[in-house]
Amino acid sequence: MTALLARSLATGCQGESSFVIPGVDAGSPDVRYEASCSAWAEPLCAHEMACSMSLTWIDTAQCVARETLLCELVAGEPNVVFDPTAVAACSEPDAGDCVEPYGSLCLGPGRGLVGSACLSSEACESGFCAYGFDPASDDPTACGACQALPCNGGCSNGQQCESSVDAGPTCVSIGAPGDHCVGQGDCAGYYYCGPDSTCAAEARLGEACGGGTTKGPPCGDFDTYCDSTQHCRAYVSAPYGAPCGVVGNDTYLCAGSGTCDPTDSQCLPPASDGDVCDDSQGLGCLPPARCILNRCVFPSLALCGADGL
Repeated sequence: MTALLARSLATGCQGESSFVIPGVDAGSPDVRYEASCSAWAEPLCAHEMACSMSLTWIDTAQCVARETLLCELVAGEPNVVFDPTAVAACSEPDAGDCVEPYGSLCLGPGRGLVGSACLSSEACESGFCAYGFDPASDDPTACGACQALPCNGGCSNGQQCESSVDAGPTCVSIGAPGDHCVGQGDCAGYYYCGPDSTCAAEARLGEACGGGTTKGPPCGDFDTYCDSTQHCRAYVSAPYGAPCGVVGNDTYLCAGSGTCDPTDSQCLPPASDGDVCDDSQGLGCLPPARCILNRCVFPSLALCGADGL
């Protein structure tokens, strides 16, 4: 149980200050393919940890263990055609290149037809598993459904696939530097719609910034922010138990899917597999576990439409 949950239980009880809520079985991965899945996860995690600040994982070892687990869960999905040889040989680009990682398992189409329940896109014949959202909590539903690929699988150069209520997914042009724009979505990556309604370059680490107003461009990298001196500054990742929030001139964010405890500004670890969770209170789970019905469990087709664990 996390410290935040323990405090909430203690304040809501009479007599005893706390009590133990037993865990549940989070689910079982398909361990037959551990070697192949680990071989796939190692270069993926090396790339992720070397090329950007990862808040999902504490370190490479945690990343490899949990990405291996994700791969094993995909292997156990009934409609997935799992090829361990292809997975083991499916490597990310060299970490020194720092190109965008793709995270693919290099598997062929699955057996799931359009409309079939799915947990991963590898289970679908179309190669696309779409998740909906619970209107009450705004959290993803327990399972997705196989659907046709948006925009027939891709758009031409200079376009991106966008969805609208009226037209559905369509290919729309994205603005190059100097092109006219109305909103942020009109401009290509690392560009924003400037105050003169043309696409302009976002600021990078160390450059002057102003949040997209007339004072200057926003910071374009997800792991930077516009500091008090109006320059893009890098966030700093903090391990479990370390201080978080603003410390001196830096802003610390919790790594390893942790949560910054508002009571003492220290990083709390996510709930363990099978333990109680509550995303609305920041009591999250470590991927690939998800908070479903307030428990950290591995996604399973058995949970599709479930109303209790």
